[in-house]
Amino acid sequence: MWVGAADLFHVLLDQVAGGEDAVDAVAEFGRALRVLTIESLDGRLTSLTGGGTGLQARVTAQSRLRRLLDHTTAPTQLKELPA
Repeated sequence: MWVGAADLFHVLLDQVAGGEDAVDAVAEFGRALRVLTIESLDGRLTSLTGGGTGLQARVTAQSRLRRLLDHTTAPTQLKELPA
């Protein structure tokens, strides 16, 4: 997954080097990284069966990831923005 984040990281570097506000750039990077993480997990879970144990495993993994991303110890930039 970190290889997949390389482009996002380079965008962050370019934004900061270009004089954009670093706090805003890091916040944007965090949101993009959150989306990438969730999409990567979803992609890995597609091979699971659609019902029973496979469905339960998918729901459990997705729920666990979201809890980790929104945990109090997670970086603020990775947390879901309030609606």
